[in-house]
Amino acid sequence: VGCCPSPPVSSSLHYLSLRSPRWKKHVKEGKLLEARMSLRGGSRGLWWNLFGWMPFLSMTSTSGTSESLTSRKKRLWGRPTDPLGAAMKQGSKKSRRSLCRAMEASSGLNQDSNLNLSTFSKEITVPAIRLDARHCSDVHVELRKHLLNLPNLKIVRKDPDDPSKRRILLASKDVEEGDNLRSMIRNGSNEHMCGPDDVHQNVQRFAEKYDGSIVSEKVLLTHHNLGANEMMRELLPENVTVPTGFQQIGHIAHLNLKEEHFPFKHLIAQVILLKSAHIKTVVNKVGQIDNKLRVPEFEVLAGTPNMSTEVKQHDLVFKLDYSKVYWNSRLDHEREVLVEGFKPDDEVWDVFAGIGPFALVAAMKGCNVFANDLNPESHQYCKVNYKLNERKFGGRCAELVAQCSNLDAREFIRTRMTEHLAQGARRRVHVIMNLPASSSDFLDAFDMNINSLSTAEPPTIHLYCFSKDDDPKTEIHERASSSLGRAIPKESVSLREVRLVAPNKKMFCFSFPL
Repeated sequence: VGCCPSPPVSSSLHYLSLRSPRWKKHVKEGKLLEARMSLRGGSRGLWWNLFGWMPFLSMTSTSGTSESLTSRKKRLWGRPTDPLGAAMKQGSKKSRRSLCRAMEASSGLNQDSNLNLSTFSKEITVPAIRLDARHCSDVHVELRKHLLNLPNLKIVRKDPDDPSKRRILLASKDVEEGDNLRSMIRNGSNEHMCGPDDVHQNVQRFAEKYDGSIVSEKVLLTHHNLGANEMMRELLPENVTVPTGFQQIGHIAHLNLKEEHFPFKHLIAQVILLKSAHIKTVVNKVGQIDNKLRVPEFEVLAGTPNMSTEVKQHDLVFKLDYSKVYWNSRLDHEREVLVEGFKPDDEVWDVFAGIGPFALVAAMKGCNVFANDLNPESHQYCKVNYKLNERKFGGRCAELVAQCSNLDAREFIRTRMTEHLAQGARRRVHVIMNLPASSSDFLDAFDMNINSLSTAEPPTIHLYCFSKDDDPKTEIHERASSSLGRAIPKESVSLREVRLVAPNKKMFCFSFPL
């Protein structure tokens, strides 16, 4: 960091020693380092440049006049107003990071798909209330709803004509009443002069009460002052809706874009990458999940093509490769709800375990878990995640890993049923079947030795499935009974809505004893 030459540390030692005991330690260290630099023949100016906090020790500016700590800090490290030029050289770390992320997002894409941040820079004129600086706190309390609240926008400014006055930026009356912030940004002018008629009556009464006035203030808006939705509204045509959201899996943002978004998919991805601090990769699902391993196909739209990530849920860490296994972050609450009904000594059969989200949560509660998945990648990651969280399982990690299997669902069910009946166990068993698209089709695997269940407590099936029917309980009950090959008593079943998957399509958990 290039700083101007500073006077010796001793010029401000007396002042600093009176401020607090902590400064005495800094001054003592400064003396010692200054002496070492002199003995070695080094340059004090170079040493001051390397240690950026040291210029604040000096109470004298380059012109020799007295200067406060705050003034010197602002002069040396003040934020530039140019968001696209000087910000890259002298701006805050946050500004430089945002611009670098935007450059990274646009790398490797067509020129027509690049995100041009200069299109969001515009100078507009907004109303401001000018009043004495001592009344600023009253403005934030009484006029909170009328302030121009935009991200990273400093709304309290010094008055250029009177240092004792402040100008506080306000939202115009049109923006408040019509929620027309987009129009203000797009059509705002820097030539319009604002007056009392441009603000709400509450602001006018407040100005009269504290001897204030309504003035015009020029504001430079950049992409830092806009959220992701506002930036997308600026980029997308009027007839294209803004994407409602995305699923975050570690550093990956998973989009489900509609057909109308396809021409602008790279721009949308770059905006998400720019405005989300923890996102490094933005992907979009291509087509539907129609393979039996439940692995979707993705297209990387922005960022680094790294699909290996980690997810933290329920005080557990899950490692996965999102391009090879299935993961749904929206089921984190459902896992808690389901496992809450389990007891520590229960046995859990997770038929479609994936990388182990249900299995690990149940094992952490003390259940004896048998996790299975047909996908060999999911099977391996399930064992990896057991070992990654081995401290949560009280020394049972090796046993739980050994009970992981890579079998077809029907083969796994029949194997577990055979062992369950052979042992004549009285332990309660929960069977989790989380494959909503087709889990009911595998109920026929429970048809073996049904009459022998009298010697052991029958397992409880937790069947996850989709339904679009107006009466989902009846529709799912009939579907499950048909696949099982016998009627399920209606009084023994329970249905719980899990989440809304799409308009008129919901996910349910259908539970019943076998």
